Amino acid sequence: MTAGHYQNRDFEDRVNDRSRDTQLRFFVVGDFGSGDDVQARVAGAMAHVAAREPPNFVLGTGDSVYPLVAGGTSNPTPSAAILRERFDPYYERLGIEFFQCLGNEDLVEVFAGDATLMFDHSWNSATWRMPAAHYRVPKLPPWIAIHIADTNVFGHDGTIAEPAFFSESVMACEIEALTETFAGRPGLKILVGHHPIFTAGKRTLRYHGDGELLYMRHLRRAIEDCGVHFYLSGHEHHQSHITGPRCEHITQGCGGARKAPNPKHPRREDGWHDAEKVLCHLEVAAGFAIIEVNSTHQIRLQFIGVGAGEPDQAIRVIYERTWDGLDSIGDARLQRASC
Repeated sequence: MTAGHYQNRDFEDRVNDRSRDTQLRFFVVGDFGSGDDVQARVAGAMAHVAAREPPNFVLGTGDSVYPLVAGGTSNPTPSAAILRERFDPYYERLGIEFFQCLGNEDLVEVFAGDATLMFDHSWNSATWRMPAAHYRVPKLPPWIAIHIADTNVFGHDGTIAEPAFFSESVMACEIEALTETFAGRPGLKILVGHHPIFTAGKRTLRYHGDGELLYMRHLRRAIEDCGVHFYLSGHEHHQSHITGPRCEHITQGCGGARKAPNPKHPRREDGWHDAEKVLCHLEVAAGFAIIEVNSTHQIRLQFIGVGAGEPDQAIRVIYERTWDGLDSIGDARLQRASC
């Protein structure tokens, strides 16, 4: 992996040109599942919404495929067929591009630590787009920038996201790449990664109950230093919105791998806050998010829920939030990372 963001003219030529658009609409979804009924219903709901109000693209927050477990055996030998069989059939009918990031389940458990087959699928799929471990979404208008990061490589103060992939140099490379995309740039800045920074989910109590994943501290500091406005993640199997000092943290991990609340790790209640963050909404519900933004940075966020055992069309808006310009993003009264 080299420093700086990924650049490839052939990949850019393959991506639809949105550089002149004055408004964008995109879906956010993550933790797609193992091809079960929940994944099928979320994919169907996305197609239903897309037919009515087409998005420009989809941002995936990782774990695009999960291991298949049957009779105690896990996934077969990694092959190009996995994505053709367990991703494309669900989402090709949307007819739009999915810009994907690496999760831990797909990278570690399904593809045995080698992402090459996922990168290669960008050239063979009508929807899948992941040319490298980190990259900038190309051909966007000048008023918005979106960067995809590999968060598997992060660690801080003895805690590590995925130990097999962590090193100081690779983590520094990730930070350098997103800094190249965002630092000093005007307009809306969106970062996509798999592991959340703030969470009110089951991992909260593992980190002294403060709701921050400490191994993401370096990424948190980079986000704050570069002025990132939205950090989109997965990993936790819920839909949540947490406000930080200058950034809105959106977790979308219910694309198919939905879990019931874990009684051993109680979720926070909406409205919970401390000196660094405020929990605006948390819900364990299968679904995805919709984000709409225009060139004057009027932004609308919606969480879409898909009911258990209900048809694709039985969707509901479970949470909605709007922002009137970049200055309204985040809460300046909150504290930034101290170390």
